[in-house]
Amino acid sequence: GVDPHHVGGGFSTSLKVADDCIVGLMHTMHLDLHARGEASFWRHHLSDRDIVAAVQALGRERYKEYLDDLGS
Repeated sequence: GVDPHHVGGGFSTSLKVADDCIVGLMHTMHLDLHARGEASFWRHHLSDRDIVAAVQALGRERYKEYLDDLGS
């Protein structure tokens, strides 16, 4: 089956991760994620290109937030 996983949920147990940060993982992969830890799991399963694309997307999002804050 497929399990829903809240991306980033492993970094703090006191904060609720938004429902738009859910990915579907096969049950065995979900167990592997919790055994390895979030960052280690993604490094193992994603290509360097995918990791760079994710970091670039985060950078663009943060820069947009920065510009929005300047305009406030």
